[in-house]
Amino acid sequence: MKCPKCRRDNPEYAAYCRRCEFDLSTDPDHPSPDHRKTSPVAIAAFILSLLSFGLYIFAAIPALLLASFARADIEREPWRHTGRPLARKAVLLSIISTLALTAALFYLWTLDAPPIPNDYTVADLRSARPEFNETFELLRSITGDSDESPGAAAGLTEQDIETIGSLTELLADANQSGISAVLGENRPFLEQAWSKTENARRTIARLAEFEQIADLTEPRATPASQLPIGAGFLHLGRLYLNYAQLRLQQGDVTGAIGALAEFDCVARKLSISARTDFTKLICLIVLQQDMRAANAIANSPRASRDTVIRVADHFTPLTDEHLSTRNAALFQYLMFKAALTTRPSVFKHGPPLLKVNSTLRLDRDACDRVLSGFPSGVADIRSRLAVWPQVCSFLGPVSVDRSTGRLPLLYRLYNPGGAKILEMFRPGLSPWRDFSKRVTKVIVVDDLLQIVMNKRLARPFSLKARAYGDNYIIDLEDKKIFSPGPDLAPNTKDDIALPIDPEVLGFEQ
Repeated sequence: MKCPKCRRDNPEYAAYCRRCEFDLSTDPDHPSPDHRKTSPVAIAAFILSLLSFGLYIFAAIPALLLASFARADIEREPWRHTGRPLARKAVLLSIISTLALTAALFYLWTLDAPPIPNDYTVADLRSARPEFNETFELLRSITGDSDESPGAAAGLTEQDIETIGSLTELLADANQSGISAVLGENRPFLEQAWSKTENARRTIARLAEFEQIADLTEPRATPASQLPIGAGFLHLGRLYLNYAQLRLQQGDVTGAIGALAEFDCVARKLSISARTDFTKLICLIVLQQDMRAANAIANSPRASRDTVIRVADHFTPLTDEHLSTRNAALFQYLMFKAALTTRPSVFKHGPPLLKVNSTLRLDRDACDRVLSGFPSGVADIRSRLAVWPQVCSFLGPVSVDRSTGRLPLLYRLYNPGGAKILEMFRPGLSPWRDFSKRVTKVIVVDDLLQIVMNKRLARPFSLKARAYGDNYIIDLEDKKIFSPGPDLAPNTKDDIALPIDPEVLGFEQ
């Protein structure tokens, strides 16, 4: 039949003109058989288009496809089906719902989590009292490290540092006769290095007189602020250690104790206020080395009872403040926070690829778990900070996959920049677990030293262990007191041991 509007020829039962889409059913001459029904495909498309306002593209795309099929079917067999307006409405509704929900989802994607209320600041770090602030500059004057020569401020050259490090390793592994040989061979070098560091030693002596030592390192995202008290302190501490052992070998027990106790006093005070994990680690290394040297004095037949009492009076058991990693964990979080505020320009413009608050909340959770001793379980999950916008808080907590080190896909889509930064630079709790093992090792060495000194002084002592088993072990045959270490198996590589002289200490075979 011809369209009364454009005169185009159309099939006999066409509902609409193929050219101008005129509704042919309004033409009184248009044949309208009674058996024509609305296309079920068009009905299904319309229903899906309504559902697309809730199901998004998962309903909108099928609705568009079905609407297309319905229109084709109606044009192909107009004498059987009607419903072209319904299919058209399905297309329109699907497009509207898709655009509206896409805009809503994009808006939600741009939202950040709310700021952390009462977040940590520098004031939360354990610090020395203000009247001791000058100690920080004094310490930096002798340990101000540089990439070229980390011991230059103390008066040591690179060659000196290398030799001191080698000596420390040799003396740690040698027996008594080996120690004598190494010290005798290197005596001229140690005396020369000791002379070079005269100014630094004066500063150390002055620092030892202060009640507290300050670490005022600022949490700034600059390399210079990360190591204000760096490797130079460790190298100077090793020189003190080696020189004290030389004095002990020469029979000058008083000189050995003086050198050893002076630097150890500074390390103990600094360990309490140390801010960076690097400085804290150096303090732990120095303290452990000094305790091993104190053990050598306690086992020396040349050391009188009064001498051992002096050693015991200085090397009192380390406190929780000496061993705590709280400052290091807090400072690392503050450093991370400072780095995000000076983030690269790629994150400052265009789509919000980095959600600062959400990223900080995830890192704050990791920090809190370090401070609370790595708890796990339902209670820990419920206490975590929400990392989603407030309207999406129902999505729940987010955790790093322990096997892959990656965050969940949904979170990576929401916060791609933050997720990448967290996965690359903030690997979770593993480094802190390793740090905890280091602290535990220092605790064990401290316990072993207290047992040795109490035995030498005929004071009561207990072999009860605080880690790695119920009791520490005294091996008179191998002349050592030790803990079996993390594997709980004695006489293995991870044993934590101190050498002893059974005759000097008064142990009976």
